[in-house]
Amino acid sequence: MFDFVGGALENTIVLGPLPTLDFGGGFVLPTYPVYMSLLLMGLVYYVYKRALKRDHSGVTALDLFLICVGGGAVGARLLHVIYEEPGYYWQHPLKIFYFWQGGFVFYGGLLCGLLAGWIALKIKGQSFTHWLDFFTPVVSVGYAFGRLACFLAGCCFGTICDLPWAISVKQMDLTTGRILEVHRHPTQLYASALEFVLFLVVLHLERKNILVKRPGHLFLFWLIFHSLTRAGLEFFRNDDRGATFGFMSISMILSFVMAAFALTLFLRQRRS
Repeated sequence: MFDFVGGALENTIVLGPLPTLDFGGGFVLPTYPVYMSLLLMGLVYYVYKRALKRDHSGVTALDLFLICVGGGAVGARLLHVIYEEPGYYWQHPLKIFYFWQGGFVFYGGLLCGLLAGWIALKIKGQSFTHWLDFFTPVVSVGYAFGRLACFLAGCCFGTICDLPWAISVKQMDLTTGRILEVHRHPTQLYASALEFVLFLVVLHLERKNILVKRPGHLFLFWLIFHSLTRAGLEFFRNDDRGATFGFMSISMILSFVMAAFALTLFLRQRRS
């Protein structure tokens, strides 16, 4: 399926503006894992500084962060394998472990990361919802910066359009080897910009002590609006992401389900 990091569309590979990093002498690395490794280091620093600023244990915060990242990476990969390309990985099972070639689904990472954090906090005997709010800005800003990696690599690309802000990308027909240059919606940048706005809103609510009196409310607020913006962006996505149901992709269905679930919990806690 993928011999290098990029985005797939039937028999076509779509490349971003910087899919690989050439260090000379034949030493070439895919941009996506390098970028995400640097982002992970930046988030480690951010988590530690947040912990000190909010009088939390820095060690506990970092432990939880790494546990959630580990669980999230497994979940993001598994959801890609299960619902985006099950046939391909059934024929090439060892490719499941070729994570450097791309293939991660955010919702799988979010759900498994939450599960890993819940188990760890259950063992530690600490409040899950308390730490959930603590990590909400971390998840938000991590997602916002992470989508820039998608843009550089070329995955998660948008539909073809002729709008003034359309991004010119190269795509290669795998059957003929022909390379074309087309203009597409920069859906990765849309997602990044919207998430940065949501991140700033979350920080504002936290600083003003809005929604933080009830543990978990800040996270539910973020999840509602993140899911709704993700559902909207699905209309502009054009990469192959598994089965669809009418005009709805599985990611769109998951977005609506998670938004409805979060809204239900949010309103129920507000009434109690």
